[in-house]
Amino acid sequence: YAYDMDVCVFSMYQKYQLTELRDIGESNIFELIPYEMYDAFVILLDTILTPGKGEELEQQLKRRARGPVLVVDQKSAYFDTVMMDHYTPVLHIIDHLIEEHGYTDIAFLGGKEGHIHSVQRLQAFYDSMSKHGLEVGVDRVYHGNYWYDSGEAFGKILMRDREHLPQAVACANDYMAIGLIAYLEEQ
Repeated sequence: YAYDMDVCVFSMYQKYQLTELRDIGESNIFELIPYEMYDAFVILLDTILTPGKGEELEQQLKRRARGPVLVVDQKSAYFDTVMMDHYTPVLHIIDHLIEEHGYTDIAFLGGKEGHIHSVQRLQAFYDSMSKHGLEVGVDRVYHGNYWYDSGEAFGKILMRDREHLPQAVACANDYMAIGLIAYLEEQ
């Protein structure tokens, strides 16, 4: 607004990831954009999960965009990229749980296994636990999908052994935390 620019931000709803409805939407929405009418574009490329669609969008923008294009959180072959720090915030959260609350048995609900953000967040969890001389039990790490249902799924796993619940659970994002809290409140 400060520069009187019209900017288009591309991001997809994670709720519908890996579903036919999302694939149909992602496959068609980019054809409707009047690229030449915008001054700039911001792409959250990592949220565009339909195979090949992110690359197609980059090609469209390379051909048709008049102004700058910025890609967030995924390297681009054509445009400037801004990478977020997914490590430090999780490190601070786990440090806080240990140092301020005295928790020693902490579970971690991470994101998609092997995904760059998930790897960074999980590493921060392990590093904080290690820094404080705490071990991570095999049953204390679960990989989710960054959506509410992952929190519920992890809650069900935790509730199978109510006698050995962790003192705290740290989640890799808000959606999974909300799903976990909702499930645990029901129980």
